[in-house]
Amino acid sequence: MPDPAQTLANLLLAGIGAAETGLEQASALTDRLIRRGEAALQRGGVPNEPLHRAPGAETPSPRAEAEEAADEKADDSWLRALSDAQLAFLADAVARERARRGAKES
Repeated sequence: MPDPAQTLANLLLAGIGAAETGLEQASALTDRLIRRGEAALQRGGVPNEPLHRAPGAETPSPRAEAEEAADEKADDSWLRALSDAQLAFLADAVARERARRGAKES
């Protein structure tokens, strides 16, 4: 019959070995992910503006960034191209939708 003290020592050593193996693999995985991230930034496959901001610089809120992007992308040329009849139809549709939403909220 195996010695209980030796069995306990082996279990303890196995646990320490498992922790060490996990640490090594986690470290190797972290290094690999860092290399891949750096490669992606160099290829330009990842928007990297936030990564190049100066430490301590004020970071705009996600809402502010989204509003700024929407303003930049806002192109109302399609609206200017509508005829008077199409504009009247659109205005009427917007009014009906606002009334529907107002009735829904009540």
